[in-house]
Amino acid sequence: MTTKLIAVPKSKQDVQQKDVRQKAVPRQDVHQKDVPKQDGYKQVDPAEYLAVFPEYPPRGDMNNPIYIHEPSHMRSLAIHFGRDEKTFVMSEVPVSPSARIQREHRRPDLMVAFNCDRDLLIRQKGYATMTQGKPPDFVLEVASESTGRVDYTDKREEYASYGIPEYWRFDSSHGIYHDAALAGDRLVDGKYEPIEIKAPDAMSRYGYSDALDLWLCWEDYRLRLFDDKTGQYLRTHDDEYDRAELEAYARQQADLRAIQAESRAKDAETRAEQEALARQLAETRATQAEARATQAQAEIQRLQAQLNALNRPDD
Repeated sequence: MTTKLIAVPKSKQDVQQKDVRQKAVPRQDVHQKDVPKQDGYKQVDPAEYLAVFPEYPPRGDMNNPIYIHEPSHMRSLAIHFGRDEKTFVMSEVPVSPSARIQREHRRPDLMVAFNCDRDLLIRQKGYATMTQGKPPDFVLEVASESTGRVDYTDKREEYASYGIPEYWRFDSSHGIYHDAALAGDRLVDGKYEPIEIKAPDAMSRYGYSDALDLWLCWEDYRLRLFDDKTGQYLRTHDDEYDRAELEAYARQQADLRAIQAESRAKDAETRAEQEALARQLAETRATQAEARATQAQAEIQRLQAQLNALNRPDD
C-alpha cells in the first residue's frame, strides 16, 4: 500500500499551530530516529507523531457489550497471544492512515495489531498506520440495525484502502443487518476477496483467519474463536464460569468422598473396637464359666467325701 505523505507546515500560522500541539503532547523528543521504517512505508513527517485522534463516545447500542465485551473475547485473545507487549487487542479505537485527517475515523468493534508501538498508540489515542508503520492485522465489525449496510459496503472499501489484511463481519441476526451471518475478506493485491465460510448446518458458520491463526465461528447467534491446534475454543466468561462451577462441584464431591471415607474408617474402627470388646467379654465369660465348673467340681468332690464318710460303718 502506498501512503501519501502530508507536507510539513511552512506558513507561520501552521508553524505556530504545530508548536501548540507539541506543547500539548507529553513526549516531545520526536526525531527522525523514532520514525519506524518498514516495507511499504516511506519516511513519515515527524508532525504525524504529534497528532492525536479526537475522543469519541462509546457505541450507542448494546451489541459490543453483548457479543465482544461480556464474552471477554479481547481478554481471551490477549491471553492466547501471550500478552505480548507489542500485540494490542482493541475495541472502538480509531484507525486511520493519519490522526491529522479531519473527518470521523472508523472505530472497529474488534481490532488486533501485532508488532505495534503501544506507547505511541496510547499517546495518539488511536491507531495511525503512518506512524505505526503498518496497518492493523485484523478488524471485525458487529452488525447493528443502524450500521449494518455500512459495514459491508463503505467500511469494506476503507479498510481495504488502509491495507488491513483481514476484515470480518459478525451478525447475530443471522444476516438481517449484514449480507451474511458471518463473512470475512482477505486483502489480495489491494482488494478484498471473500474468505470461504463453511455452513455445516443452519445454526453454525465458520471461517479460518490467517491473521489470527484461529477459526471464527458463528454458533447459535454467538461469536466463538476456535484453535484447531488445541482442539478447543478460546475461553469466554461463560466458559470460565462453567469451569469454576465444575471445579467447585468437583471440590464438593471430593470433600464429600473424603467425609464418607473418614466416616467409613470411623465405623470400621468402631466395629473393630466392638468386636474386640465382644471377644474380651466372651473370653471373660468362658473364664468365669470354667472357674465355676472347677468350683462346682470341687464342691461335688467335697460333698461326695462327706457322704462317703457318713456311710462308712463304725470301726
